[in-house]
Amino acid sequence: LFTAVSGGGAQLNGQPLAVTEREHLGESMLGTGFAYSPERMQENLLLFEKMLPRARAIRRPGAAALDLAWTAAGRLDGFWELYLNPWDGAAGSLLVSEAGGRVSDEHGEPHRLGGRFIVASNGRIHDDVAIHGIFVNFEDLMDTELVEVKFYSNGTSDEFTIGMRHEFGDQVLRFVQLD
Repeated sequence: LFTAVSGGGAQLNGQPLAVTEREHLGESMLGTGFAYSPERMQENLLLFEKMLPRARAIRRPGAAALDLAWTAAGRLDGFWELYLNPWDGAAGSLLVSEAGGRVSDEHGEPHRLGGRFIVASNGRIHDDVAIHGIFVNFEDLMDTELVEVKFYSNGTSDEFTIGMRHEFGDQVLRFVQLD
């Protein structure tokens, strides 16, 4: 039985859980799931195609709650999914966090239940999963209508955003360069 209490750690049958210590995406086993709506299948396949050559292996057991629990238990190094229902990710997100991992959206911001994208990992490979999983290569932008480009500088970091319109709808990519 997987259990977790906020601030109290995560356990499996009473034994403490800990995420893996793997540091490189190329050595990592990841889990993912696909949204069940046919209109979202292409987006899932594109992300899977981008991640497949970057990870050691990718599994798709079909139960996000189990994928998240396995990430917390160190059986997977990370997990990502699009359009996950809140009830599928709530308990698993807490398990990963309490086992020492990280859970976010595709931009590395704290995951909100019902958000478009969830990334969970051991924390060490997290940015590689988030960035490679959702951000496109600049070559991919060639066939995309750019809607807006903005650049900001506040003295401690530089940030630029690119607003795009493509076959999956409008999207904003955000890049931050820290000093």
